[in-house]
Amino acid sequence: MSLKFYKIDSDYLCQLSKIDKNIKINHGNNQRPYVGIIVQENSQKYFIPMGSPKPKHKYMKNNLTFFKIQHNNKFLGVLNINNMLPVKKGLYQEIIFDDENEKYRYLLYNQWRIINKYEDKIIHNSHILYRLITTEKEKHINLQKLCPDFLRLEEFCKGF
Repeated sequence: MSLKFYKIDSDYLCQLSKIDKNIKINHGNNQRPYVGIIVQENSQKYFIPMGSPKPKHKYMKNNLTFFKIQHNNKFLGVLNINNMLPVKKGLYQEIIFDDENEKYRYLLYNQWRIINKYEDKIIHNSHILYRLITTEKEKHINLQKLCPDFLRLEEFCKGF
């Protein structure tokens, strides 16, 4: 299986941010689309957002909540697994690389290659994180602080 990149509906994202403080939305002049991958947790699809590289990421290591997208010592971005959120058909749209400008298309393609190279690890980490937050929440207070309330957001998603 090959993971694809998607954009998420900004109205849906805005509504989720009103329900859970861990859902981050763009403010001000930074109105870029949310881009990420989709994984399956039980019967629910989840969108894992990508992020731009930041200085703080340089010293962070890959773990259950975070995956660095790197190629030949070049830092291309991150997957914020801890910020995954439930989605359903109609709330996301596949990104067609050929529709993007050349520079962005090149970046997306390189990110896509790395993410798909580590697809099994990324999906494995998302499954573990989901299970820990939904079934063992009280044992993982620090993780809980980093993640939205997945089950609460799933209920909202069903009715959206």
